[in-house]
Amino acid sequence: MSRDSTQPDTADQRRRSILDAAAGLLAEGGYGALSLRSLAARAGISLGLSYYYFADKHTVFEALMQEQQRVMIDFLDAQPREPGVAALLRAMVPVAEVQWRQVGRMVAVWRVERPEDAADSATAGNQRLAMAAAQFAALGRALEECAAAEGRRLISDPEVVPFVWAGLMGLADLHAHGWTEPIDADRLTDLTLTSLVSTVLVPE
Repeated sequence: MSRDSTQPDTADQRRRSILDAAAGLLAEGGYGALSLRSLAARAGISLGLSYYYFADKHTVFEALMQEQQRVMIDFLDAQPREPGVAALLRAMVPVAEVQWRQVGRMVAVWRVERPEDAADSATAGNQRLAMAAAQFAALGRALEECAAAEGRRLISDPEVVPFVWAGLMGLADLHAHGWTEPIDADRLTDLTLTSLVSTVLVPE
């Protein structure tokens, strides 16, 4: 096999190693632990090579965020519709928790720290919005189709999807931190999902 034919795999593997290193650093030390130098050391590559793939730590974080959004989109598109809305939301809980742990809890810091005057900021901003919109669109489709499968309809409100997403992210935060003791995670999940379902569906 020629070197050219194997090069794309090598490039993908290096980029993957940087993203995996980033996920590890974020889990251990939060956004402050992330730097291209620490990423290069963790991934076992040179600092110069890390700059070849990513301009700075903010673009690394954004790549991780968009990867988690793609995971959620694929998950939502693959979920069976017949069990209904409650089953969909319950299945989403662990996937949403992974997204929250890996990126969601640090998005506010990323937004504050990332530079806004980069030459490609408009393009990057458009891509960022498109991916976020795609995730919400996938959630909206899944909710509508699951509701229809059980003979129900969603309420006519543009805030249904953001409301559901906010509920899932809040649940993920409480599952991770608790904030108050004692907390029954299973009971909290049941209450949250029951509230979400009863709010977004047109009453029978």
